Amino acid sequence: MRARIAIALLLVTSLSAIAYQIKTGQRSKAAPSLTAYVPQDALLTIESPDFASLLKRWSDSAESKSWLASDNYAVFQNSRLLGRLGDAQTSFETAAGIPVDGDLLHEVAGKESVFAWYDIGKLEFLYITHIPAQQAEKSQLLQARGSFQRRHAGNSDFYIRNSGSDYSTVAFALVPSPSGDLLLLSTREDLIANALTLLAATSPANSIQQEPWFHDATAALPAEKISPALHMVLNLDRIVPDPHFRSYWIQRNVTWMKQFRAAASDLYLESSRFREERVLLPKSPEATKSQTFDITALADLAPATAGVMHVIATQDSSAAVVTIQQKLLGATDSIAGESKSAPNPDLATLGDGSAADLETRIDALPPASPTASTSELEDVLRSAGLDATLSLTTAKSSPVSDALWLPMQSALALHTASTADPKLLVSALQQLMQGTLTVSGIGVGFQSSKQQGATIYALTGARSLFFAVAPLPTEGSIILLADDQPLLMELLHRANKWPQASLSTGITSIATFNHATQRDPYLRVTSLIDGTNNLSQTPATQSAIASGGSADVTSAPTFFSQNVGSLSKTFGSFQTERVIERTVEQNLHQTVTYAWGPQ
Repeated sequence: MRARIAIALLLVTSLSAIAYQIKTGQRSKAAPSLTAYVPQDALLTIESPDFASLLKRWSDSAESKSWLASDNYAVFQNSRLLGRLGDAQTSFETAAGIPVDGDLLHEVAGKESVFAWYDIGKLEFLYITHIPAQQAEKSQLLQARGSFQRRHAGNSDFYIRNSGSDYSTVAFALVPSPSGDLLLLSTREDLIANALTLLAATSPANSIQQEPWFHDATAALPAEKISPALHMVLNLDRIVPDPHFRSYWIQRNVTWMKQFRAAASDLYLESSRFREERVLLPKSPEATKSQTFDITALADLAPATAGVMHVIATQDSSAAVVTIQQKLLGATDSIAGESKSAPNPDLATLGDGSAADLETRIDALPPASPTASTSELEDVLRSAGLDATLSLTTAKSSPVSDALWLPMQSALALHTASTADPKLLVSALQQLMQGTLTVSGIGVGFQSSKQQGATIYALTGARSLFFAVAPLPTEGSIILLADDQPLLMELLHRANKWPQASLSTGITSIATFNHATQRDPYLRVTSLIDGTNNLSQTPATQSAIASGGSADVTSAPTFFSQNVGSLSKTFGSFQTERVIERTVEQNLHQTVTYAWGPQ
């Protein structure tokens, strides 16, 4: 399917390689970096030792074809973002005088390549690639150079056309070099002129390599014997404040990213998995505290089938209590975000009241009711020496095919430096639940029982809540809490295999997402929520679908079950994602592993 905007795909296709398994070997030596010829002031750069190969494998893949036919792509086609890119495509085509589409992208895709982005809103970029002159000469772009103006910079000519509207400049050059012919393509005249000047220089200066953000971020990445399939460096000082980035950045963590000045990422394509090495450089480095506890042992408590798992080294007892409330008690953050808009005035005419209002006291406060308090549980965890928390949630498929809901189980494991007192935990949990689950403590009692040599505490109320304290063979204990007793027992069994000794690895956070086990439950639950399951369809609709028709061809795909669901189906061979964080020399390092399996 023809792409709507080939220029933007230079960036999108490079990033898409992160979501597709490419079973190929790596080059034994890194190719010379083309960033020596990239002018300064870029927002980000992406390098690849073989961009043409990545592009071809993605275009030929089953995942690519599936995505182009998916609801997710259909929604993207109707998005405001793609509409604006479509306008830019029309302007580029007017300026270039040739179709700007996927065919052009394949024609100009070479081997060693670098893509540098200078302005998000204006789509200003510079692209440099090693490509044989004979191959480049066959492209539509070079064959149309007779309609371009010829200019000169450095030791080379370049060609430029300008239509006088937005996104109106297209400039390119084909330059022989000792390491192979180079094709340069840009949407700004000064960028291509400066790049040609750097190419002609004996020792290039004023390139992006001399900028501190670029040099520092690249140097902070761990060196490896093989070259990464993709190498990306980002100038966060300039990217984060950009309004286009703030509007389209789907993670919505701009506030958190403000603390970093630059970042870099290397993507390695290994057998049956991708591995991404990231580093983020803080603006104001802080002294890191020495960590003696190895949280990998705590992460090993989670079952292999766990849907979402997160373990973090922390001594913040209040954060642990919030996690307990959200995971096990169904509580949500009740603190409203800051509003910059005044409330709407109530213009309705107030009534005169009724006779029942005569019994309302206006000279006294309403009677006080028991309210939940987190202070006692925070004190218990603080006194026990909390130093790490593990949380996990797993959705499971129901044995009944037409079940209206699916079981979702959650659990927490809290590591403490000393053994926590179960009696204090009982009292603290009761205080936490008063006022939210009960009145006057009714229904928040705990009964204890001995199972497999351990004492299990079970809530007597309607809500399922179980906890146990497992002493460790060295020092401290593990506080286990779950809303499912078999899950608690499984965690307790794993805790009994705690290692006798372990060395600190410096890891501060580990998170895992299991797409393989959560895909089917997600599709089932979201189809019920969105009303796209067969149970919510009328007999006429079911008959139309059975005969090959559509339930409603005019309606947009629902967000969860059809839009996001189709993306999950497209990458059905994606198994798990694991993110490991550590602090090295005051920089935040992340190792992200994407595991793949058979479709």
